[in-house]
Amino acid sequence: MRRTVPALLALSLGLMSCMQAPTPQPSTAAQTADTAGSAPADTQTAAPSESAQALRPPSLVPGTYGQQVSVQNAGLRVGNQGLFPFGFYHVSWMSDAATRQRDMQEMSAAGFNTMTASVINDADNARYGEFLDAAARARMYVLSEGVFESSVPKLASKPAVLGWMVADDCNLQYTPAQVRDRGARMRSLDPQHPTYAALFTSYAESHSDFFDTTHMMGNMSYPIGPGDSIGATYDMQRLSVGLSKKNGTVPVANLQAFSWGTVPGHDASDPAARMPTPAEVYNMTYQAIGAGVRGILYYTYLDSYSNVRRSPAVWEMTKSIVPEIAQLSPMLLSAEPKYLETNNGNVHATAWAYQGHTYLLLTNVSATQAQPLYVPLADQAPTGLRPLFAGRGGEGVRLSGTTLGGTIAPLGAHFFRIN
Repeated sequence: MRRTVPALLALSLGLMSCMQAPTPQPSTAAQTADTAGSAPADTQTAAPSESAQALRPPSLVPGTYGQQVSVQNAGLRVGNQGLFPFGFYHVSWMSDAATRQRDMQEMSAAGFNTMTASVINDADNARYGEFLDAAARARMYVLSEGVFESSVPKLASKPAVLGWMVADDCNLQYTPAQVRDRGARMRSLDPQHPTYAALFTSYAESHSDFFDTTHMMGNMSYPIGPGDSIGATYDMQRLSVGLSKKNGTVPVANLQAFSWGTVPGHDASDPAARMPTPAEVYNMTYQAIGAGVRGILYYTYLDSYSNVRRSPAVWEMTKSIVPEIAQLSPMLLSAEPKYLETNNGNVHATAWAYQGHTYLLLTNVSATQAQPLYVPLADQAPTGLRPLFAGRGGEGVRLSGTTLGGTIAPLGAHFFRIN
């Protein structure tokens, strides 16, 4: 899907240089006392009956908000804390400045920590810093697109700047060398922040030559409508994670929160071209988590033909995932995923060893059939099966000795602590 800023806003990026992890300087933003991102993931992995007793919910916004942003070990760091970007695309040039600011505040109020945003026109470019200041007050990070080159050095000190989006649908519109040049040009204007690009791709095509062109690489998974299985999400993000790890880039999943039926050129009467259901959104989110991504941006909060707020059930589902990702993110950013054998192509199992415990994620990518489970866990030495999140199902999962059995419901996605 093309989400390209109009030509008058396009950056003329053409300088070649080697891509290096950014080494930003601390901003002058006031520091807060929040501790988000530093608390161990398992400190809030109580059984569901205990979860409501937490003193305060976890936050996706690090207490080091506004400090230097860097890329380390294929993940983002803000100062000395990890950051798992979790939020939405916002195709701002298809709207107006007031809508962009309103939507940013709504995303922040819902607990998301990251959005993409774009300059709308010449006049907006001159005032874009005001939007970034408002985002900082809301403690929202922004990946900006279409900012005029002359403005980049002046905006680089803004605490809300997470990085710069230099190419979209890049495998459709650019060669790897062109994306690399655009990223290098942006780094010459602001050497302190990461660059970001996104692929339009299928799960069968890795486009590996793009994964060393920017510091962060998005990979789109929009299977509801065009004919792909929902399970394409896991396959595609596994490819992305492997290639990102090889190149030291941050793998970001771009996940579907729109209907293909609203996209120009697609058949709106096709019943398959629909909005994902809340269950599908939840399942795709955890497929991406199980694949090992280090960030998730849903497409889209807003563009000219789609607005997630017009689908309240999907919006509420994404909001409900925020505290779960906040709880999991310290583990996801520091522990390596281990992909387990399931002997079932519809079931994926991923384990993480973190702070003396082992955590297990199961996903069923079949939308219609419960799947039998057979997951050997001898290496994980399980001592019990404790759900992390209340109300997310998983009652059919059973631990027998060192083997996980039972069944997982259609589109089931369940996190457990197993020792």
